[in-house]
Amino acid sequence: MYLIILIIISIFWAMNMGATGLAVSFAPSVGSGIIKKNKAILLFSLFVLLGSLLVGIRVAKTLSSRIIPMSLITPQVALIILSSAGLSLFFANILKIPQSTSIIIVSAFVGVGLYFKKLNIFLLGYMVLIWILVSLFSYFFTYFLGKKIYPPT
Repeated sequence: MYLIILIIISIFWAMNMGATGLAVSFAPSVGSGIIKKNKAILLFSLFVLLGSLLVGIRVAKTLSSRIIPMSLITPQVALIILSSAGLSLFFANILKIPQSTSIIIVSAFVGVGLYFKKLNIFLLGYMVLIWILVSLFSYFFTYFLGKKIYPPT
């Protein structure tokens, strides 16, 4: 029974992840008319599949064994993690608030780790630091491109 519910919740998560991922990834390109919506959907699907094949297993291993011990992940815990992440992302999509699917799923794992008092706080701190540094890099790189390469006229 848990397997069927997990599959349904996983599909719900994937649909919401696709919605938020596509919007964030292709909003500038589709909005500016560089590519059409159908082509964006095709490209997004292709690159999500490629990313999952190339690095998906490493991400799954990090989530399932480094943030919290693998022994904690039972079908019931997996159901809680996917349900809370899926509902959070669903409400963010309904409210049209872009969210990072990575941060949401990691936060769900963190919730389990805090509940069981078995959270790898050092890995979590490292991940938060990297999220902040990458965001700052993106901000300054975009600012640089806007000022030096494509100045407003």
